Amino acid sequence: MLNNLSKTITKLKSGRLRLGLYIAPVIAAFSIAVVVPALGPRAVDSVSGSTADIVVGQADMASNLMNRRQYGKTLYLPSGMIKIEDKLVIADRGNNRVLIYNSVPLSDNSAADTVIGQPDLASNISNYGGISSKSLDSPSGLGTDGTRLFIADTDNHRILIYNSLPSHNFAEADLVVGQPDMSSNSANRGGSPAANTVNTPKAVYSDGTRLFVGDDMNNRILIYNAIPSSNNAAADVVLGQPDMSSNAANNGGLSAQSMYQPSLVYTVGSRLYVSDIQNNRVLIYDTIPAVNFAAADAVVGQPDMTTRTANTGGISNKSLSKPVGLFADTDRLIVLEQSNNRVMVYKNIDAKISAFIASGSRIEADVVIGQPDFASNSANQGGAVSAFGLNTPSRIYSDGTKLFISDYLRNHRVLIYNSIPEINNAPADVVIGQPNMTSNSANQTAEAVSAAVLAAARNVFVTGSKMIVCDSYNNRVLIYNSIPSSDNAAADVVIGQPDFTSNLANQGGGAGPNTMYRPSAAYSDGTRLLVVEAANHRVLVYDSIPTTNNASADLVIGQPDLISNSANQGGLIPAANTFYYPVGISSDGTRLFVSDQGNHRVLIFNSFPTANNASADVVIGQPDMASNLPNQ
Repeated sequence: MLNNLSKTITKLKSGRLRLGLYIAPVIAAFSIAVVVPALGPRAVDSVSGSTADIVVGQADMASNLMNRRQYGKTLYLPSGMIKIEDKLVIADRGNNRVLIYNSVPLSDNSAADTVIGQPDLASNISNYGGISSKSLDSPSGLGTDGTRLFIADTDNHRILIYNSLPSHNFAEADLVVGQPDMSSNSANRGGSPAANTVNTPKAVYSDGTRLFVGDDMNNRILIYNAIPSSNNAAADVVLGQPDMSSNAANNGGLSAQSMYQPSLVYTVGSRLYVSDIQNNRVLIYDTIPAVNFAAADAVVGQPDMTTRTANTGGISNKSLSKPVGLFADTDRLIVLEQSNNRVMVYKNIDAKISAFIASGSRIEADVVIGQPDFASNSANQGGAVSAFGLNTPSRIYSDGTKLFISDYLRNHRVLIYNSIPEINNAPADVVIGQPNMTSNSANQTAEAVSAAVLAAARNVFVTGSKMIVCDSYNNRVLIYNSIPSSDNAAADVVIGQPDFTSNLANQGGGAGPNTMYRPSAAYSDGTRLLVVEAANHRVLVYDSIPTTNNASADLVIGQPDLISNSANQGGLIPAANTFYYPVGISSDGTRLFVSDQGNHRVLIFNSFPTANNASADVVIGQPDMASNLPNQ
């Protein structure tokens, strides 16, 4: 194949067309191996056993990390955790995904096996491919009844239910709670709260029979007496509010009935624990309520039911500040405090609850994790990252033996303690999301997005002295003013992003003349540059090869204008002027050829378009321009 490509390129170079070098798909996912021949006509070296001389996008020939990151091993704002059978499941909130480890890691920096919410372990786009049964947006909480998986899909304002734990990437959920269907995601369904709506849910829990939802911004806990079996199910009981249509913080005043951004729920037998975050307390119900607006029986973190100050009486074994994590068993209560950067262990909890109910005795913790003592609360214990400290943690989980802590906002890791600590300031045994206990970069960003890194180099094209690379997962195209002559070269110009350190799809907003979303191929005739954007369903045309960062395209093919990006322009039926996930482009110098992958066709334009929204002249792979069935 390489020999044929070499002959084709040599033949084309003898005519008017300066095609240069076109290799697709790329040699490696996150780098480009460049074979450098002698000066003169450039052709692909097809000698058997030949090796590349230079690598672009990696520091050396032995590396292959996307942006130099190991995405299957990384975390960004890890949140909820659970175990289902022997598998560990982590909500990787900042990466808009849920990771599944086929077994609980026994060593640092282990890689996940399966991902939910993304098509692969290298992607982290919110609502990848659009709001659907497969997408996620900032998932925070996880729950299970032992078989099913429940995900609090926070920024989509919904709970997703999977009837079994997925075993393949990008699996579809079976049911949705809080929305009428899988394609809706408005808070409270665009209106007022009701029994079948949620607003920024951050936690979900099941006791095996019932489903509990921490409906954060509605300041309530919803209880479903049976796990929903159809979309859009209504809750049966509400706590924190007098009825299903109310959502005021501390409705009716601070009391044993009110709540202010409650989140976590945990049950042991008939007892219910609720983390009432903004009231800096944990509420305890001795029996699971069957009526709305039930009053709690005991409180942890406050002297009474009408106090909500953080660290009331000072930082101690009696105080709490933003308790966002809970676990309990028959003898213990474990509470994670985000603002105090610690985890508190309360032993003999039955006796302590009874004492509070009988005489108002404040409930005291026995062990602290993350701090040297009960009077300290500094992030990372005031020093460097270690196995001892925490920095704005968010969730805890235990399987009864091991303890798991999501060290969320600054340390981007999950810590595993092989047994629940019995002494203050115990160190963690294993770290997930970082290479070691002293690292804390988001997504292990040893080297962030820059002019010298690549994330899924989908296509390379050479025209004249310039090399053009579609850096797909960084949502940009890199232009090298000359073909690199040494490893690890930096690009000279970037388009699709404002600078070399940015990589958001469409620059974090809508499509525009200077944005990109998954560019997959490029072509130039030496003057014009054309870029295929798979996820924006379009081809951008630049009248000249850009020489400055963030340049705007002059024309668009496949869309009516430079701010539209719907597949097939929003219709179900394709046309001569639409695309659905195009991935390739080429030309013979006169005609233009575009592979329109989602429509299962190749479109031929008999001349280069000179206006937006041009129509193709010929279709290959379909009987007409309005058809798009695979294999017809």
